[in-house]
Amino acid sequence: MKLVQRPFYFSRILLVRCLFLCFCFVFVDCLNLGTPQGLGPSGILYSSYQIGVSENQEVTTISKRGRACVERIGFFYTRGDASVETAAKNGSIQNIRTVDKQAFNVFLVYSYLCTVVTGN
Repeated sequence: MKLVQRPFYFSRILLVRCLFLCFCFVFVDCLNLGTPQGLGPSGILYSSYQIGVSENQEVTTISKRGRACVERIGFFYTRGDASVETAAKNGSIQNIRTVDKQAFNVFLVYSYLCTVVTGN
């Protein structure tokens, strides 16, 4: 009895399984292909935008600005702290007037999300 080799058949099954897994990861949002936060638009080649999140009408003067960022390099490495508390601490702000988000993305390889806090 001679065994028949079917390398194309098995490679096609493997390809179909890999495509199915990739589809599942994207469909259930386990794989983020845009900016790390999922906030606002994301372009494959380039995106850069700022979104206002909140504003405190009681604070009337803006004399300081603080910023805290999270950055992603590739698809496997993310670092940073983009919390409002860290941004306020970095700008030595006691009374917060506005909280904004800034995002940047290039080729899905490098991206960052920053929380920008203004106040005094």
